[in-house]
Amino acid sequence: MEHKGFYNRIAQKFFKKPRVSHIALDKYGTVVWQNINGENTIADIVRIMEETFPDETDRTLDRVVTFTVTLRRTGFIKISDPSQQ
Repeated sequence: MEHKGFYNRIAQKFFKKPRVSHIALDKYGTVVWQNINGENTIADIVRIMEETFPDETDRTLDRVVTFTVTLRRTGFIKISDPSQQ
């Protein structure tokens, strides 16, 4: 993730903050990220996660929703409303 903008440049210069941050994903986040392709729905990704981690299906929906909300909030993805297409 590249840090751009005025405030980031100040932080980089004066506080030695990095220009680029590398984000490590756990095994769940990796599967979600790899399946966000503009075609898969949240339900599709939940199904893929349940197939990938069959012993952990009790928290799958919560994990997918929490992770996608975080990705959306940080600007990594945009979530479209199919009714508006």
